[in-house]
Amino acid sequence: MLQLVSKACAVFVLLITLSLASVGQSTDRDNPTKLTSPEIAGFVDAQNAKIQYYYSFTAGPGEVVITLDVKAVGKGNSVSFEYEIFDQDAKKIVGDYGSSYDGKEDRRVQRFVLSRKTSLFLRIRPGLSQYDSGTFRLRLSGPVDVSGAFLPSCFPKQGVLRVKMKDGSIKEIDLKQAVEITIQP
Repeated sequence: MLQLVSKACAVFVLLITLSLASVGQSTDRDNPTKLTSPEIAGFVDAQNAKIQYYYSFTAGPGEVVITLDVKAVGKGNSVSFEYEIFDQDAKKIVGDYGSSYDGKEDRRVQRFVLSRKTSLFLRIRPGLSQYDSGTFRLRLSGPVDVSGAFLPSCFPKQGVLRVKMKDGSIKEIDLKQAVEITIQP
């Protein structure tokens, strides 16, 4: 019976994780997407231009570096991208804007220092015009925690997780040793 409950819990956690991954980026300032990677990249076009997306992560103490690359697709096209980082009190810490024309790449680098570990919120707006067409990549480096990891309360704290791989090999993990569990898309 315990094994059945454990399996049901694992399936539930997997389904929740996959459904959250499929939802993607949050457009709700009060429910930002937890960053699970130090990089956000994508394509800007009429479908996502002028939409604001929100993320959360923790950083510090120390210097955080933000590198933004934007590149317009082809001659005669342009692309723009804007971001801002806020603290828990919605106070803006840093922000920048990048743009590119005629297939050229624009790189912008910003740095800021945090005296302690802090919860932060990131707002991005890919494309400031419905006519924007291009790519963007925003990278965070330094003391940035984007693990998005958690140990679900329903996940068993003992036993062995057994995973059969495509090649037929078996991977076993002693759950007593687990501190956090994540499923990366």
